[in-house]
Amino acid sequence: MVPLSGSDVSAQDIEQLLRTLGASPVYAGFTPAVTALQYVLADQRLLTSLTTRLYPKVAESCEIALPCVERNIRTMIAVIWEKNQFLFQIVVGYRMTARPSVGDFLASLSTFLMYHPAKDWPDYLR
Repeated sequence: MVPLSGSDVSAQDIEQLLRTLGASPVYAGFTPAVTALQYVLADQRLLTSLTTRLYPKVAESCEIALPCVERNIRTMIAVIWEKNQFLFQIVVGYRMTARPSVGDFLASLSTFLMYHPAKDWPDYLR
């Protein structure tokens, strides 16, 4: 299977996936997570430099303070983990024994989004 390019994944697809997992725009980490996933989908190398390259880009794009980026995404991950841990593990394709870090979360969801076009998602993800 050939992965999609980052430009083939829309912000709406990312938002739908996060909502299905239990997040909502009410959480301060929602928009930064969508933005971070868009950047990671465009350049996977950003996963190796979260604090020095990715977070500053997200902070600037979302107009939030740099220290808030990771904290807000981490809080949203905690909500997803508490609400829908089982579905999250189905989406990422493996069993996790602990809540994922921000880097693991972004890597897992970006991989899912690259290899699974929204039109092919099962009904439970719509």
